[in-house]
Amino acid sequence: MDEDRKIAITVIYVILFLAAILGNALVIYVVLRRPGMKSPTNLLLVNMAIADLLFALFMFPLALARYHVRGQWIGGPFGAFSCHAIFFMTHLPIAGSTTTLIFIALERFFAIMFPHRVIKIFRQVWIITVVIWLSSSLLMMPVGIAAHTTEKNGQIHCERNWSVFGDPRKASRTFYDATFVVTYAAPLLFMAILYAVICHKLWRRHAPGRQTVHAQRNSMLHKRQVIRMLIIVVVVFALCWLPTHVQHFLITYFPEVHAHLSFVTRVTMNLVGHTNPAINPCLLVGLNIRYRNEFLRLFRGIGVAPMDMPPALAENMPELRTRRTGTTSSLTSSTSRPRGWPPAANP
Repeated sequence: MDEDRKIAITVIYVILFLAAILGNALVIYVVLRRPGMKSPTNLLLVNMAIADLLFALFMFPLALARYHVRGQWIGGPFGAFSCHAIFFMTHLPIAGSTTTLIFIALERFFAIMFPHRVIKIFRQVWIITVVIWLSSSLLMMPVGIAAHTTEKNGQIHCERNWSVFGDPRKASRTFYDATFVVTYAAPLLFMAILYAVICHKLWRRHAPGRQTVHAQRNSMLHKRQVIRMLIIVVVVFALCWLPTHVQHFLITYFPEVHAHLSFVTRVTMNLVGHTNPAINPCLLVGLNIRYRNEFLRLFRGIGVAPMDMPPALAENMPELRTRRTGTTSSLTSSTSRPRGWPPAANP
């Protein structure tokens, strides 16, 4: 690889790294430290932000190492341990993100389809978090086990050696086929069904409960905004990671075809997936008024004075309208919820 390509790839990864670290750290801070942001959906989005942080911390340095030193590694016990760990940690966040998106879709499904029913599991997000990371760890453990340090021409390399599971070709195919089905195809199909049902409810029928017309309209607008944001997050996730799954398919089943792909094509297939951790915080801020307002308040607090939102746009945001007029929004009013329920924090 020539120096110009190395510099270009390095600059891209540095930008993605900074965007992913800063953006996801701010999402975590805003949700955990700002009043009214600790809804089940937002806490699950924190889980996805953590997954994106882990991916950026472990995957981006490994990707640059491949391009700059051609995958050279260090020897000894630490080199062997770090080889296992780095491959495991670069795959774990992908499964964690997918599983989190599934639970977010389930939480929204029950909240909208059965608004007067308390689903206790979604009141205990920490239990869901444990389930997410345990299941993701079990799924991605084989790639960590398969990672080994090998010596070639006097140099140490960290590579996947699937022969530890028997036939290396069969083991590799089994792992990546299972990864595609469990972390991509099946979850996307499942979430598509859930969101289709939710959209039919929100766009075709009125919200249940004893609400005024104005309160019902505000509640419906807010729910539609959140669902629209979550659907876009899922669609972007699917588009970003599709080239990576295609690449794994080619490497596993048609290695000769993959070997003949141009360098730019192979880099692009990797890079598209690696942009997802940097894109997600931008989607939250760009598509959700609550996140945007909290980010603006945070920037004002550190001396950054962003531009005010145009009045025309604010008119379409019920939360801004109620905040400016000094009235109480029906989105957090206890009158729109059954007696005995705790006040709801909106995503």
